Formats: sequence, C-alpha cells, structure tokens
Amino acid sequence: ISKIKIIDYGKGIPSSVMEHIFEEGASFGENKGSGLGLFIVKKTIERYGGTISVEENKPKGAVFIITLRSIKG
Repeated sequence: ISKIKIIDYGKGIPSSVMEHIFEEGASFGENKGSGLGLFIVKKTIERYGGTISVEENKPKGAVFIITLRSIKG
C-alpha cells in the first residue's frame, strides 16, 4: 500500500464542509466552483482500489490522504 499526503497550511476547511467535500456538487468559499473536482478525484481513486480522505491540519489547514494499492511488477 502506498500513501500520498497533500498538506495545506491555509485557512482550513470547516468540519461541516469536510463531511461532504467529496460529494458531487460540493463547493465552498468565496469562489465557488462546480463542485466536481474532488468528486471526480475520489471516483477515479476508488476505481483503482484506493481511498481518499481529508482531515484537519493543526493549527490550520487541511491534509488530504490518498491510499493506493501497490503495483506488483
């Protein structure tokens, strides 16, 4: 298993948003988008047997964790 962590030190993501961030249409902040980006990322990762999650990065920011199966070669 391989893990990739993307760590952000920005404003962070409210916990109420974190619960729904990977859902189709989910969007927040001043510049709301289509809400498709993280939904597509999650579906693509899951298609290959992986997972993605998000958690708080203390004291501020967020951490996205992607877990993928290792490829045997």
